[in-house]
Amino acid sequence: MKTTQSRNPIFVFLSYKYSQSTTPIDILHSLIFQLALEDKNLQTILSSFSPTHRRDLKGSTSFARDTLLKLVQCTQVTHIIVDGLDEIGETNRQRFLQELLTIWQKCEEMKILVSSRYETDIAHMLPPETKHIRIGRKNAGNIQTYVSQRTHEWLSKAGFDDEARSEIQDLLFPLAAQAKGKQSICFWSLSDPYLEILPD
Repeated sequence: MKTTQSRNPIFVFLSYKYSQSTTPIDILHSLIFQLALEDKNLQTILSSFSPTHRRDLKGSTSFARDTLLKLVQCTQVTHIIVDGLDEIGETNRQRFLQELLTIWQKCEEMKILVSSRYETDIAHMLPPETKHIRIGRKNAGNIQTYVSQRTHEWLSKAGFDDEARSEIQDLLFPLAAQAKGKQSICFWSLSDPYLEILPD
């Protein structure tokens, strides 16, 4: 039963700096607590967990996945953005992506946007209906314009505090510069319409 309204996206920005210490359960925890942060209905679900379930949430990847699934099923639409999936180790990114896809398969209204350098293992794990766009060196100017416009629109409506807004801007700014490099950046979208993952 869906109890909450559509919300701002929940997201993870993965970094090579923490690639050795970032695990699938860490990412799932971040998504869980972002989703429940300002929603008393979802907080009630989490607070009702028994001590055993709280231990499971802390230590079991499958239980954390099922918890996120339960929370997502209580929302009308959930948008999830995963940036830099290639920045963490191959084993961990495959495990996390598998958990995320398991949730997506059970939640038709969940929309996912993944950005990454092109990696074969990521591409092979995604379902056929995934929309794929590769950003290369020739369209860096258009990318910068698009990123700047959408970032401004999103942040002006999202209600982030100044510190979070500044951090997001700093993370998104290098996108076009990265596109000028030797490796192109890919977006994979599990949403419809194409790439419209950010709510108006």
